[in-house]
Amino acid sequence: MGHGNHWRCIFPDLTNGLAEVVGWFSQGAVLGQRDYTKLPLPGADTGATVALIAWPRSGLRANFVVVRDKRSGRAYLHTAFPAASSGCRHKIRIDAVREVSCGLEARISGVLGDAAVTFFDPLYSLNRDRYSPGAVVDVELAGIAYSMKVVPGGTKLRTAVGDVSMDGAAALMSVGNDASDRRDRTFGDEKAFGVAYLEQTDTYPLPDDYQFCAPVKHVKELEIAGIPVWKCRAILMRVQDGRQEVEVDIYATRESLRDGAAPGPGDEASGTLWLQGTLPPL
Repeated sequence: MGHGNHWRCIFPDLTNGLAEVVGWFSQGAVLGQRDYTKLPLPGADTGATVALIAWPRSGLRANFVVVRDKRSGRAYLHTAFPAASSGCRHKIRIDAVREVSCGLEARISGVLGDAAVTFFDPLYSLNRDRYSPGAVVDVELAGIAYSMKVVPGGTKLRTAVGDVSMDGAAALMSVGNDASDRRDRTFGDEKAFGVAYLEQTDTYPLPDDYQFCAPVKHVKELEIAGIPVWKCRAILMRVQDGRQEVEVDIYATRESLRDGAAPGPGDEASGTLWLQGTLPPL
Protein backbone atom coordinates (compact mmCIF):
# COMPACT_ATOMS: atom_id res chain seq x y z
CA MET A 1 0.00 0.00 0.00
CA GLY A 2 1.49 3.34 -1.03
CA HIS A 3 1.50 6.26 1.42
CA GLY A 4 2.85 9.08 -0.71
CA ASN A 5 -0.37 11.10 -0.46
CA HIS A 6 -0.37 10.62 3.30
CA TRP A 7 3.18 11.92 3.75
CA ARG A 8 2.21 15.00 1.72
CA CYS A 9 0.05 15.95 4.70
CA ILE A 10 3.35 16.79 6.43
CA PHE A 11 5.99 17.52 3.76
CA PRO A 12 5.81 20.01 0.88
CA ASP A 13 8.75 18.25 -0.79
CA LEU A 14 7.99 14.53 -0.72
CA THR A 15 11.44 13.32 -1.83
CA ASN A 16 13.36 15.24 0.84
CA GLY A 17 10.62 14.60 3.36
CA LEU A 18 10.84 10.82 2.99
CA ALA A 19 14.62 11.03 3.38
CA GLU A 20 14.00 12.76 6.71
CA VAL A 21 11.50 10.07 7.71
CA VAL A 22 14.13 7.36 7.14
CA GLY A 23 16.33 9.21 9.64
CA TRP A 24 13.58 9.00 12.26
CA PHE A 25 13.63 5.21 12.13
CA SER A 26 16.79 4.88 14.26
CA GLN A 27 15.19 7.03 16.99
CA GLY A 28 12.02 4.96 17.17
CA ALA A 29 10.78 2.70 19.95
CA VAL A 30 9.30 -0.76 19.44
CA LEU A 31 5.57 -0.62 20.17
CA GLY A 32 5.11 -4.36 19.73
CA GLN A 33 6.15 -7.51 17.92
CA ARG A 34 4.20 -10.47 16.59
CA ASP A 35 5.16 -13.88 15.19
CA TYR A 36 3.05 -15.13 12.29
CA THR A 37 3.32 -18.75 11.20
CA LYS A 38 2.01 -17.87 7.75
CA LEU A 39 2.13 -14.56 5.98
CA PRO A 40 1.75 -13.96 2.21
CA LEU A 41 5.13 -12.32 1.71
CA PRO A 42 6.53 -11.69 -1.79
CA GLY A 43 7.70 -14.97 -3.28
CA ALA A 44 6.25 -17.31 -0.66
CA ASP A 45 3.56 -17.80 1.94
CA THR A 46 5.86 -18.28 4.92
CA GLY A 47 6.26 -17.29 8.55
CA ALA A 48 7.62 -13.98 9.71
CA THR A 49 8.28 -11.84 12.77
CA VAL A 50 6.70 -8.40 12.46
CA ALA A 51 7.74 -5.44 14.59
CA LEU A 52 6.08 -2.04 14.76
CA ILE A 53 8.37 0.89 15.51
CA ALA A 54 7.18 4.46 16.11
CA TRP A 55 8.73 7.89 16.50
CA PRO A 56 7.91 9.97 18.42
CA ARG A 57 5.86 8.09 20.99
CA SER A 58 3.01 10.62 21.16
CA GLY A 59 1.14 13.09 18.98
CA LEU A 60 1.48 12.79 15.21
CA ARG A 61 4.20 10.25 14.51
CA ALA A 62 5.76 7.93 11.96
CA ASN A 63 5.00 4.20 12.15
CA PHE A 64 7.48 1.73 10.65
CA VAL A 65 6.56 -1.91 9.97
CA VAL A 66 9.64 -4.19 9.91
CA VAL A 67 9.43 -7.80 8.73
CA ARG A 68 11.94 -10.58 9.40
CA ASP A 69 11.41 -13.58 7.11
CA LYS A 70 11.75 -16.78 9.18
CA ARG A 71 12.94 -18.79 6.21
CA SER A 72 15.82 -16.54 5.16
CA GLY A 73 16.33 -14.59 8.38
CA ARG A 74 16.45 -11.34 6.42
CA ALA A 75 14.75 -8.24 7.79
CA TYR A 76 13.44 -5.31 5.78
CA LEU A 77 11.36 -2.16 6.20
CA HIS A 78 7.97 -3.19 4.84
CA THR A 79 6.16 0.15 5.01
CA ALA A 80 6.06 3.49 6.82
CA PHE A 81 3.23 5.98 7.22
CA PRO A 82 2.13 8.92 9.39
CA ALA A 83 -0.08 7.90 12.29
CA ALA A 84 -2.08 9.44 15.09
CA SER A 85 -0.91 8.11 18.44
CA SER A 86 -4.29 8.61 20.11
CA GLY A 87 -7.88 9.57 19.41
CA CYS A 88 -11.40 9.61 20.79
CA ARG A 89 -12.92 6.29 21.82
CA HIS A 90 -16.18 5.10 20.26
CA LYS A 91 -17.97 1.76 20.02
CA ILE A 92 -18.05 0.40 16.46
CA ARG A 93 -19.63 -2.78 15.14
CA ILE A 94 -17.16 -4.39 12.77
CA ASP A 95 -18.58 -5.40 9.40
CA ALA A 96 -15.56 -6.12 7.21
CA VAL A 97 -11.76 -6.15 7.21
CA ARG A 98 -10.01 -5.56 3.88
CA GLU A 99 -6.34 -6.47 4.11
CA VAL A 100 -3.64 -5.06 1.85
CA SER A 101 0.17 -5.00 1.89
CA CYS A 102 0.66 -8.76 2.47
CA GLY A 103 -1.94 -8.73 5.25
CA LEU A 104 -0.03 -6.20 7.38
CA GLU A 105 -2.30 -3.22 6.68
CA ALA A 106 -6.07 -3.03 6.49
CA ARG A 107 -9.11 -0.84 6.15
CA ILE A 108 -11.84 -1.76 8.59
CA SER A 109 -15.50 -1.00 7.90
CA GLY A 110 -18.24 -0.88 10.49
CA VAL A 111 -21.12 1.04 12.02
CA LEU A 112 -20.85 3.79 14.64
CA GLY A 113 -24.29 4.55 16.00
CA ASP A 114 -26.26 4.42 12.76
CA ALA A 115 -23.46 5.69 10.48
CA ALA A 116 -21.20 3.56 8.30
CA VAL A 117 -17.49 4.35 8.69
CA THR A 118 -14.25 2.95 7.30
CA PHE A 119 -10.88 3.57 8.93
CA PHE A 120 -7.23 2.56 8.60
CA ASP A 121 -5.67 0.92 11.68
CA PRO A 122 -2.01 2.07 12.00
CA LEU A 123 -1.45 -0.78 14.49
CA TYR A 124 -3.06 -3.47 12.36
CA SER A 125 0.18 -5.48 12.03
CA LEU A 126 -0.12 -6.12 15.79
CA ASN A 127 -3.93 -6.44 15.87
CA ARG A 128 -4.76 -8.76 12.96
CA ASP A 129 -6.49 -11.33 15.15
CA ARG A 130 -8.51 -8.81 17.19
CA TYR A 131 -11.07 -7.92 14.53
CA SER A 132 -14.08 -10.20 14.05
CA PRO A 133 -17.03 -9.28 11.81
CA GLY A 134 -20.10 -8.72 13.98
CA ALA A 135 -18.12 -7.84 17.10
CA VAL A 136 -18.62 -4.48 18.83
CA VAL A 137 -15.25 -3.02 19.84
CA ASP A 138 -13.86 0.19 21.29
CA VAL A 139 -11.96 2.15 18.64
CA GLU A 140 -9.96 5.35 19.13
CA LEU A 141 -10.73 7.48 16.06
CA ALA A 142 -8.46 10.23 14.74
CA GLY A 143 -7.96 12.01 11.45
CA ILE A 144 -4.90 13.32 9.63
CA ALA A 145 -5.91 16.35 7.58
CA TYR A 146 -5.09 16.63 3.90
CA SER A 147 -6.65 20.09 4.10
CA MET A 148 -8.32 22.21 6.76
CA LYS A 149 -9.58 25.76 6.92
CA VAL A 150 -11.89 27.89 9.02
CA VAL A 151 -15.39 28.31 7.59
CA PRO A 152 -16.52 31.97 7.62
CA GLY A 153 -19.59 32.63 9.75
CA GLY A 154 -22.87 32.55 7.87
CA THR A 155 -21.60 30.17 5.19
CA LYS A 156 -24.32 27.96 3.69
CA LEU A 157 -24.03 24.59 2.00
CA ARG A 158 -26.19 24.02 -1.08
CA THR A 159 -27.81 20.57 -0.90
CA ALA A 160 -30.60 18.67 -2.63
CA VAL A 161 -32.99 19.81 0.12
CA GLY A 162 -31.96 23.48 0.02
CA ASP A 163 -29.31 25.71 1.57
CA VAL A 164 -28.12 24.56 4.99
CA SER A 165 -26.22 26.80 7.41
CA MET A 166 -22.77 25.44 8.26
CA ASP A 167 -22.64 27.26 11.61
CA GLY A 168 -22.31 24.44 14.15
CA ALA A 169 -22.74 21.79 11.45
CA ALA A 170 -21.08 18.41 11.97
CA ALA A 171 -20.89 16.30 8.83
CA LEU A 172 -18.65 13.54 7.54
CA MET A 173 -19.00 12.41 3.94
CA SER A 174 -17.09 10.68 1.21
CA VAL A 175 -14.56 12.45 -0.95
CA GLY A 176 -15.94 12.62 -4.50
CA ASN A 177 -14.49 10.32 -7.14
CA ASP A 178 -13.07 12.88 -9.58
CA ALA A 179 -9.63 13.98 -10.68
CA SER A 180 -9.23 17.10 -8.53
CA ASP A 181 -6.65 17.44 -5.77
CA ARG A 182 -8.33 16.56 -2.48
CA ARG A 183 -6.19 19.14 -0.66
CA ASP A 184 -7.73 21.93 -2.75
CA ARG A 185 -11.34 21.06 -1.99
CA THR A 186 -13.74 22.80 0.32
CA PHE A 187 -16.75 21.28 1.97
CA GLY A 188 -19.72 21.38 -0.37
CA ASP A 189 -17.77 20.73 -3.59
CA GLU A 190 -19.28 17.23 -3.71
CA LYS A 191 -22.51 17.55 -5.70
CA ALA A 192 -23.92 14.14 -4.76
CA PHE A 193 -24.38 14.97 -1.08
CA GLY A 194 -24.11 11.91 1.17
CA VAL A 195 -22.73 9.47 -1.39
CA ALA A 196 -20.95 6.43 0.03
CA TYR A 197 -17.89 5.94 -2.12
CA LEU A 198 -14.44 7.43 -1.58
CA GLU A 199 -11.33 7.98 -3.59
CA GLN A 200 -7.67 8.08 -4.21
CA THR A 201 -7.34 10.13 -7.36
CA ASP A 202 -4.29 8.40 -8.82
CA THR A 203 -5.24 4.74 -8.21
CA TYR A 204 -8.69 3.62 -6.98
CA PRO A 205 -11.28 4.77 -4.43
CA LEU A 206 -10.04 4.73 -0.85
CA PRO A 207 -12.85 4.28 1.64
CA ASP A 208 -10.94 5.88 4.55
CA ASP A 209 -10.73 9.38 2.96
CA TYR A 210 -13.44 11.80 4.03
CA GLN A 211 -14.62 15.33 3.56
CA PHE A 212 -15.70 16.98 6.81
CA CYS A 213 -17.29 20.00 8.41
CA ALA A 214 -16.82 20.11 12.17
CA PRO A 215 -17.14 22.56 15.07
CA VAL A 216 -13.83 22.68 16.97
CA LYS A 217 -13.96 22.24 20.76
CA HIS A 218 -10.30 22.74 21.66
CA VAL A 219 -6.84 22.81 20.07
CA LYS A 220 -3.45 21.62 21.32
CA GLU A 221 -0.18 22.66 19.68
CA LEU A 222 2.36 19.87 19.14
CA GLU A 223 5.32 19.23 16.85
CA ILE A 224 7.13 16.44 15.04
CA ALA A 225 10.83 17.03 14.33
CA GLY A 226 10.28 20.76 14.64
CA ILE A 227 7.26 20.72 12.29
CA PRO A 228 4.25 22.43 13.93
CA VAL A 229 1.20 20.22 14.45
CA TRP A 230 -2.26 21.21 15.65
CA LYS A 231 -4.40 18.58 17.34
CA CYS A 232 -8.01 19.74 17.00
CA ARG A 233 -10.75 17.95 18.89
CA ALA A 234 -13.90 18.44 16.87
CA ILE A 235 -17.42 17.08 16.52
CA LEU A 236 -17.06 15.18 13.26
CA MET A 237 -20.66 14.03 13.00
CA ARG A 238 -23.87 13.50 14.90
CA VAL A 239 -25.55 10.09 14.80
CA GLN A 240 -28.72 8.49 16.13
CA ASP A 241 -30.87 11.42 14.86
CA GLY A 242 -28.44 13.92 16.39
CA ARG A 243 -28.57 12.45 19.89
CA GLN A 244 -24.93 11.26 19.86
CA GLU A 245 -22.00 13.54 19.04
CA VAL A 246 -18.93 11.84 17.57
CA GLU A 247 -15.76 13.65 18.59
CA VAL A 248 -12.51 12.95 16.73
CA ASP A 249 -8.99 14.35 17.12
CA ILE A 250 -7.86 15.85 13.80
CA TYR A 251 -4.11 16.40 13.33
CA ALA A 252 -3.16 19.23 10.97
CA THR A 253 0.16 20.72 9.80
CA ARG A 254 1.14 23.79 7.79
CA GLU A 255 0.65 21.66 4.67
CA SER A 256 -2.94 21.06 5.71
CA LEU A 257 -3.52 24.73 6.52
CA ARG A 258 -2.29 26.19 3.27
CA ASP A 259 -5.08 28.79 3.18
CA GLY A 260 -4.60 30.31 6.62
CA ALA A 261 -4.20 29.90 10.34
CA ALA A 262 -5.20 26.95 12.48
CA PRO A 263 -8.77 26.94 13.80
CA GLY A 264 -9.46 27.75 17.41
CA PRO A 265 -12.11 26.66 19.91
CA GLY A 266 -15.55 27.65 18.64
CA ASP A 267 -14.50 27.80 14.98
CA GLU A 268 -16.13 25.72 12.29
CA ALA A 269 -13.46 23.82 10.33
CA SER A 270 -13.82 22.07 6.99
CA GLY A 271 -11.51 20.06 4.77
CA THR A 272 -10.50 16.52 3.93
CA LEU A 273 -8.89 13.88 6.10
CA TRP A 274 -7.58 10.32 6.36
CA LEU A 275 -9.58 8.52 9.06
CA GLN A 276 -7.61 6.23 11.38
CA GLY A 277 -8.69 4.01 14.25
CA THR A 278 -6.86 1.88 16.80
CA LEU A 279 -7.96 -0.67 19.36
CA PRO A 280 -7.14 -0.03 23.04
CA PRO A 281 -4.15 -1.95 24.45
CA LEU A 282 -4.84 -5.41 25.83
